[in-house]
Amino acid sequence: MLPWQNFPLLTDISMNDEQARVASPCTGNCCLDTQDICLGCFRTLQEITAWGGADAAERKNIVQAAAQRRRRVEVRYSKDG
Repeated sequence: MLPWQNFPLLTDISMNDEQARVASPCTGNCCLDTQDICLGCFRTLQEITAWGGADAAERKNIVQAAAQRRRRVEVRYSKDG
């Protein structure tokens, strides 16, 4: 199991109903790499800071982009391991 798979998803209690439908991918394991990508949730710093004001569609796009980054890392680790 990879480190970021150990953390539950966190939600922001100040969200409106539309925003709440898209749960934050934050794992609470925040650490940016040299490209400003969080090693916990795989969002960019820009995506993390935009999250609070993003509508549901924007949040879905952020989650999808982060998931793609996560898959690339998982493939890289599976090839190295």
